Amino acid sequence: MKVLYLLTLFFNLISCFTLRQVNFIPKDRPSPSDSSLFNNLTISARYSALSYCPSIALKYWKCGTLCSDKYYKLDIITYYQEIISGSTVFLGYHNSSNTIVISYRGSRNIQNWINNININLIQVEEWEGKVHEGFYSIYKGLRHRVLNGHSLGGALASYLNLDVINLLNTKLSNFTTPVSLNTFGSPRIGDGKFSDYYYEKVFDYNTKKGLNLGLLRVVNNNDIVPNLPYLSNGFVHIPHQLWYKPVKDGNSKNLTECNDLPYTNAVGKNSSLKEDLNCTTKQIAWNWQDHLSFGDITFGMPCI
Repeated sequence: MKVLYLLTLFFNLISCFTLRQVNFIPKDRPSPSDSSLFNNLTISARYSALSYCPSIALKYWKCGTLCSDKYYKLDIITYYQEIISGSTVFLGYHNSSNTIVISYRGSRNIQNWINNININLIQVEEWEGKVHEGFYSIYKGLRHRVLNGHSLGGALASYLNLDVINLLNTKLSNFTTPVSLNTFGSPRIGDGKFSDYYYEKVFDYNTKKGLNLGLLRVVNNNDIVPNLPYLSNGFVHIPHQLWYKPVKDGNSKNLTECNDLPYTNAVGKNSSLKEDLNCTTKQIAWNWQDHLSFGDITFGMPCI
């Protein structure tokens, strides 16, 4: 079975089922000129955008241009909205590729933004380092349901990805399960120690299993949200950033791979995670409009 957590998250349970290959999962550290990468990310963005649709629209696949291609039709299994925060998540099944899609919705209402703005860093029992208090409080309300997302949803999916990796390293250690995380417009979710811990757990799991790293954090042009909360507040992004600078033809060559992964120095000691100051971190012309799309996919639009 293939499990796809969007904005997000992909499971490929190859130890359980034999499937025809469906190229939904971007390669680790892909060549920015690889046209298939852009196409795969567009599929991820499409399912992430569906998280903004009401349950009735998803159930009957009446969700406007997002549902115009029937190949991507999902059978909705679960749709859940957390009452206090308004955060939403759905789980759907894609029959043609035997894929499960789980998608978190980004910020839509005032309560979401109140939680977003709460930039306190707190220590939590299950992980090393400190995490964003507002994002984590929402994640706790949804973690036992399902996962995924754009914007705030990307933050929630990132936490879930870590929980899944830790589960596969312990109680499900007999599974060889590729896990990939794709986020779009995700904010920073923890401090430097947490980001180092995050990368270490993901890297160790995939190395042990002989798998690709499977971390892609996509930033659209001058999107302001990935630059929040600020580095000066103690936050550091998890890897691995792909910077999309669109042109009229939507050419995938405008995907820039940023140098934000640790390296091994001359004495064999791994460096800490860092953010590539030559990528989006150095931008000053940030805007909200770039947060609302990837390629020809628009997030948060009415599903009509």
